[in-house]
Amino acid sequence: MQSTLLRFAPMRKIGPLGLAIFHSLFPPPPKQLTYKPGIPNIGEIGPRQMLEDLVFRIEMGAIESRLIQYPEVREAVVIAREDTPGDKRLVAYYTASTTQAALDAERLRSHLSASLPEYMVPAAYVRLESLPLTPNGKLDRKALPAPEADAYASRGYVPPLGEIETKLAAIWAEVLKLDRVGRYDNFFSLGGNSLLAVRVLTRLRQELSVEVAIRDLFAYPVLASLAKQIIVMPLEEFNSKDLEHLMQFVYGVCRKQNPTS
Repeated sequence: MQSTLLRFAPMRKIGPLGLAIFHSLFPPPPKQLTYKPGIPNIGEIGPRQMLEDLVFRIEMGAIESRLIQYPEVREAVVIAREDTPGDKRLVAYYTASTTQAALDAERLRSHLSASLPEYMVPAAYVRLESLPLTPNGKLDRKALPAPEADAYASRGYVPPLGEIETKLAAIWAEVLKLDRVGRYDNFFSLGGNSLLAVRVLTRLRQELSVEVAIRDLFAYPVLASLAKQIIVMPLEEFNSKDLEHLMQFVYGVCRKQNPTS
């Protein structure tokens, strides 16, 4: 390990705690390290990036392991694709144990959602006859195809109801690059992620003048439920006394319009 570290220049300052953790794993050599051209500086890579990469690989393995537990799935691999710059999504590729297997994205997503947090559930599920391999017998990630529309989990289309649902559906469709979005569609099932969620919230602020927190989208990922939450949000700013006065006002207006009721 020290011979490998000799290739790199000294780390930039990352704080006493970060240095203590890093040095406990990789004791520094006694002499000054020197940088050699063409080899990344460990100060640029940083222990944080190394840790993130390690966690990412562990999470991918956990998703694949869970996916293989589905009865009809024989092999599985999960990668993060970025077909559009800045739009990175988890995509699962799998082979089935039988050609008769009735597998679809909705079933596989439900299987994973039962035991994995939302951010670890892939957006798309691509079925392959076999996983592509390199001449050396390793997985050829570059040969994995981009997911098509049927790779995303989607319920039967039900058109949005009301102005809020319609505007919300239009925003989702534009951000997710879909032709249409139904009122029972799940934002994350359609390929949404944290980055795209931020874009949706920005559009909601601009077009509907509402402040929706990202936690609200995670709590209400179905279009109809999020639309309902947006409708009741203004009422949450009132206290109980204000709401009572508002109800009395509405009741009075109704009585004037329908005196016989």
